[in-house]
Amino acid sequence: MNLIRAKSIGKGWDLKLGELARIWKGGCIISAVFFDRIEKAYDRNPDLPNLLVDPEFAKEIIDRQFSGRRVVCLAINPGISTPGTFLFSELDTSHGLVYIQWRKVSII
Repeated sequence: MNLIRAKSIGKGWDLKLGELARIWKGGCIISAVFFDRIEKAYDRNPDLPNLLVDPEFAKEIIDRQFSGRRVVCLAINPGISTPGTFLFSELDTSHGLVYIQWRKVSII
């Protein structure tokens, strides 16, 4: 949704992201309940910059953060690729709700 929002702003499309969620839930294999939640988030704040800053989405992500981190650790230890680790860099709550800072990491 964030990418669609950015392109909409850049192109002057004035897309209503809540309305997009409502339309998509009609013919999508993703649970319609999830799209209802997206639609409600944009109804609460049509200028929402990112779903991660919506209070309800943020609370759920923070509440489930431990389980997500545990899954990532279980995958990393035996060397399984885990693209989901990026989510946790965005949700480093010690630096604020949405935080991204790339750091050089030594893996050797």
